[in-house]
Amino acid sequence: MSSCQSIGRVTGKCNADNTDCDCSSDKVSPRQYALCVDDGMCSLYCQRKGFARGDCGGSINWDCECVSNQGNREGTITHTTRDLELN
Repeated sequence: MSSCQSIGRVTGKCNADNTDCDCSSDKVSPRQYALCVDDGMCSLYCQRKGFARGDCGGSINWDCECVSNQGNREGTITHTTRDLELN
């Protein structure tokens, strides 16, 4: 993950040692950041909802998509951050 992604920017490029980055001004939503900043968070969220796993994808790779046991994508998680259940 580039430094641009780690600070919640949609896109950007950094040099090899991440000392100089050119990040987009577009930011991801707090929900997208919470579920997709780490690869495992989306899967944990989706498994808690009864799905087999979750993958971050979509046009900017920041949308958590839950996948059923049959491999069917059940749609992008688009709830607001208030809907994120932490317990």
